[in-house]
Amino acid sequence: MTDTQTCPNCGTPVGAHLAFAKMLDCESCGTTIIRDGAALRAAGDHGVMLDSPTLIEIGKTIDIKGSQYTPIGHIRFDYGAGWWDEYWCPRSVTGPKGVWISVDEGDYAIEIRVTGRNEPKRPAKLDLGVEVEFDREIYMLSETDRATCIAFRGGLPEEINIGEEHTYANFTSPTGGLLSLETWDGGYDWHFGEWVDPWKIKAVT
Repeated sequence: MTDTQTCPNCGTPVGAHLAFAKMLDCESCGTTIIRDGAALRAAGDHGVMLDSPTLIEIGKTIDIKGSQYTPIGHIRFDYGAGWWDEYWCPRSVTGPKGVWISVDEGDYAIEIRVTGRNEPKRPAKLDLGVEVEFDREIYMLSETDRATCIAFRGGLPEEINIGEEHTYANFTSPTGGLLSLETWDGGYDWHFGEWVDPWKIKAVT
């Protein structure tokens, strides 16, 4: 076992998620670990994650309309009146390829990242009713909010800091498509997906 496969704080092996993650937490000591190339560095703790009822858990495979996903990472955001959860499900061992499954007060959505020339044009203001075009379809801003990262578990494809604030904007199309814009100091991401009926989420035994 090399030192690049162990927690730099306590020495516990953490290699299982390294092929999929840029950032992960040590299950033994709670240290947040960042992967910089072949090296690992400690970067604080992963916050407090209170357990709550959910259909999705790290390490447990689920089936959504015939496709299977296994979450390896979990982020929680607090928006004042409550929180929502996001689960990272990698689909490839190379790069940040995979899906995010979000859970907010019983509503489930599954999304993939939109990159490069496929990205919609960012609106100047995030006012309700603002429209953007994506994949030859018009999407209208139906919800926007600001939230703070309060905890994470497992492995993630990118760095995030406890206390970091993100603005979320959800756009919907007449056909029910979901397009979301996430912004924070120094960056932003577009994601495309759909809302999921929780009755269609099945555990894989």
